[in-house]
Amino acid sequence: MKDLFDRVNQYGVLKVPLSLWGIVAFQARHWLLILAAVIGMRRSPDTARLLGSEGVPFLQLALEIPVLLIVYAAVNRDPAGGRFIRWIWRYAREIITLTAALNLAWIGWYFAGSVRWKPMPDNLVLTGGLIDLLIVIAVWKSAYYKQLFAEFPQPKAPKPES
Repeated sequence: MKDLFDRVNQYGVLKVPLSLWGIVAFQARHWLLILAAVIGMRRSPDTARLLGSEGVPFLQLALEIPVLLIVYAAVNRDPAGGRFIRWIWRYAREIITLTAALNLAWIGWYFAGSVRWKPMPDNLVLTGGLIDLLIVIAVWKSAYYKQLFAEFPQPKAPKPES
């Protein structure tokens, strides 16, 4: 019984699990890379090499914006959450799937433009695509995630005037 109450927040809905934060962190990996580079550049300008020879990966950053909406909804998941936040939360599994599909499309575009196989970055890129697919399968197969994204704290009823 204690385990059940550990999974519910103060509003009576399932807490956002650590695994969802891991999913979001992985699917927004280029945002985290930029963040690490910016923080690192304050200490050493050589950290900018993390970004590679092309610099800031604007295309990948744009493709990962949908999953950042889930972060916004998760942080604002309380009774005062508006219609937009509720909509994001209700369709979070679809947003995760969209982000994975966009990442996979970018991987296809990357390999279509690749002249020859380079084991170091290419294996990493393919592994990222495989993990994206596994994330989508896990989110859609899991009854916990289905229930999690179906729940949102009910808005507080207005107090009756006397």
